[in-house]
Amino acid sequence: RPRGTGAGPATSCSSTCVAVVAGDVGHVDGAIHVPHADLTEDHLDDLGIDRDRLVVVYCAGPHCNGADRAALRLAGLGRPVKKMIGGVTGWLDEGFDLVASAVPPAAEERPA
Repeated sequence: RPRGTGAGPATSCSSTCVAVVAGDVGHVDGAIHVPHADLTEDHLDDLGIDRDRLVVVYCAGPHCNGADRAALRLAGLGRPVKKMIGGVTGWLDEGFDLVASAVPPAAEERPA
């Protein structure tokens, strides 16, 4: 799971978290939703995600391979990437909360 700069684990995303989840389970606070097809260099640049910024990907849980596919694509683009092991299921198992919305907002939909 993503960690903050403090001593303990973060309860929100301090890096750029990219959610590749589907459904209405909610999302990690601070995550943005980027569909797999939009994980391109141009689109990531358009979203303002710096090329050297760590991107943390996650999906629904250990049964989902969306985060693996996203990590592979991002690594192929030369982006630093980590997978949040366990996805949403692992996040909840650790006792952390999700932000209650169907899908995390895309970066261009977020307030400045």
